[in-house]
Amino acid sequence: MKKSSILIILLSGVFSLSMTAKQITTILFDVEAVFESDEWKASSYVGKLNGLSYIAQKGHKPKQEDLFKILKPIKAISTEHTYNNNLEMPLILCDWLAQTQNNSKLKDIINKYLVNKNILDIEIKVFIAIISMMLTPQHLANIQKVRSKIETILKTLRQKGYKLYLVGNWAHINSLKEQFGDIFKYFNDSIMSGDTHLLKPSQAYYQDVLEKNNIEASQAIWIETEQKFASKAKHYGYNVILASEKNYNSVITGLKNFGIII
Repeated sequence: MKKSSILIILLSGVFSLSMTAKQITTILFDVEAVFESDEWKASSYVGKLNGLSYIAQKGHKPKQEDLFKILKPIKAISTEHTYNNNLEMPLILCDWLAQTQNNSKLKDIINKYLVNKNILDIEIKVFIAIISMMLTPQHLANIQKVRSKIETILKTLRQKGYKLYLVGNWAHINSLKEQFGDIFKYFNDSIMSGDTHLLKPSQAYYQDVLEKNNIEASQAIWIETEQKFASKAKHYGYNVILASEKNYNSVITGLKNFGIII
């Protein structure tokens, strides 16, 4: 191959990369790509003795899967399904995330259901404690922590001029803002299911976020942690990065694929 042909190929690659980076103006981080639950803090709301008693009687720690399975039959207003940790959430918790019913009413419905459920007393006690923690905004915010090194990514992207949004399924974002004000300074805005009354991964949620913030879909990247969210967003034709909850480098690699170097 002639040297001139090699040069043209190289220049074409560089030009293509720079154009990709130039086209992207907005990056939308799912709330769970920025925050994660602190298991130790969460366990404090259950109580050490209750936790030990649960393990002694059930043979394992309380599982999200067990809670979801028990709550699944409860009647709810929501018809849109969503997921957490690749598990389908019961519709009554979808009501919570979309705020189609207020927290006080939801606690009452769930607690009455659990008390009358044919399960162990320790299960009732532990699951009521977990629901109380989840549906109390300040308590839920209290068990959160910022994912390792994500702040560095946000700061760099902001310095490079990208518009950043925090999005996703979250009922009461103000409690998170109060707890983590230093992180929210990097975001242009936050758009949560509790405000829009729409849930990821419905197409209506994605469209609503884009339309209300005048974001061109082709110029935006959605950073997701749920495989089902990422798959749906790609199906809708959006630019998507699937971020590993264990490795922040997956975000850096994903951005690089769109020509954005951190």
